[in-house]
Amino acid sequence: MAVARWQGTITDSNGSIVANASVAVVSETTGALATIYSDRAGTVSISNPTTADSDGFVGFYAAGDAYKITATSGATTREFRYVGIGTSQEEDKPLVTILEVTFSGVASLTIGPNLDLYRKIVFEVERLQVLTDTADMHMFVSIDGVPTFIGGTSNLYTLDRRTAATAALVGSTGTSKLVLATNMGTGTGEFYNGTITMLNHADTSTFKTLNSTATVLDATPDFRASNMAGMVQTGGSVQHVAFQPSTGNMSGVITVKGELI
Repeated sequence: MAVARWQGTITDSNGSIVANASVAVVSETTGALATIYSDRAGTVSISNPTTADSDGFVGFYAAGDAYKITATSGATTREFRYVGIGTSQEEDKPLVTILEVTFSGVASLTIGPNLDLYRKIVFEVERLQVLTDTADMHMFVSIDGVPTFIGGTSNLYTLDRRTAATAALVGSTGTSKLVLATNMGTGTGEFYNGTITMLNHADTSTFKTLNSTATVLDATPDFRASNMAGMVQTGGSVQHVAFQPSTGNMSGVITVKGELI
């Protein structure tokens, strides 16, 4: 496994370069001198303390941890505490915006194709409103690129629910759909805000997983909050996703972001 690199230029309190400083690397976790390496593979260890060059530059590789790095040259000492060194930052990939659409009075919204280019998909939903009373909001997925939306089993489970007469977020089991909220629409004030994250959609495994964090606000004014987890049963990678109310039209803003594989 590759280990992470740390490098820097040693300077004094005035910003002047300190040449040939002795640099000690101590684990904040154990208080002991760390094992440091000259190579990314972590196979060639070097002495600790190590020594900066004549330009004050020093670099080494180390396993992930928080470190105290102390540079000393004569009467000059610089100490850096809780320096995080690790490979996790290399693995973090920013979400890129795939699509942002504002819509009003539409019967459904289809997103895709090429969703399988991403490791995960995040749907940021803002002011999603169904313009018909007591309508459910459905989320459909397609695996064939046509799109023909699946008729297999989909499940969305409520982990946390605040009950209410209207606009309550619920989980539901159905065919070909995920019910995100019930009784969403009054045409006057209720709307849905939240994010839905889809994982495993790019592989051919049977189940794709979804996580939803959302609130529904109504004209009272009042709101209900819920965290939901679910799965979609498919036999291939997801190519399209659609949002569609059970009846009537909808409006709102949906921003689709993806993390590239």
